[in-house]
Amino acid sequence: MEQSPAAARVIADNIRTLSLPGATVRRASVQSYLTGGAQQFDLVVLDPPYELTTGAVEDILAALTSGWLADGAVVVVERSATSEPPRWPDGFDDAWSRRFGGTHVQRAVWYRHRKA
Repeated sequence: MEQSPAAARVIADNIRTLSLPGATVRRASVQSYLTGGAQQFDLVVLDPPYELTTGAVEDILAALTSGWLADGAVVVVERSATSEPPRWPDGFDDAWSRRFGGTHVQRAVWYRHRKA
């Protein structure tokens, strides 16, 4: 999901240039997209606007656990280094966190069979 038309074009160009089978970019807000029918993804990269609250990011992560993630899916969240890190919902494991200057990157793996 990408709301910016210019950014969506760059992402689509990169997908074509790299010939990434199955990779897509859709222009929509993630919140509106997640109200539709779930399809499973192996990789989700969340790079929301830094001003989005941690609670809103946690809501997105929770929504992803409702059928949107394949077992073993990797989810990456990029936030401002000054933002409170989101809590991963039950079912995520193998989490790590890194800071790069003003950016905080978190990654976890979804294991459906481990969801409480």
